[in-house]
Amino acid sequence: MTTTTTTKTVVTAGLHRTSNSSAHLSVVHRVYCTERWPTVLGRQLYATLSLIGQFIVPLIVIAVLYYRIFEGLRARAAAAAAGSSSSEHLDHIVTHTHSLSLSLSRH
Repeated sequence: MTTTTTTKTVVTAGLHRTSNSSAHLSVVHRVYCTERWPTVLGRQLYATLSLIGQFIVPLIVIAVLYYRIFEGLRARAAAAAAGSSSSEHLDHIVTHTHSLSLSLSRH
């Protein structure tokens, strides 16, 4: 699939007023390039593949990676919460057992 580029020159003319109210004509030359595809299907296929490769694929990769980061952080937070609650539960058991043993030893 080959494309050819052509260069077009556009000449525009306009009437401009200056601060002293005199008018002068200015001519502006603009040059730009256009593409000429051998088939419409080739142009559409190129545009579609460019969209997929430059936008859709990176968007999916970024979304998947951010989701994996989110899941990792959520698992870490759940483990930290479970670790602190089990630690608090263990501290409560030890304290309760210790106070029970002290009360039994006094009798």
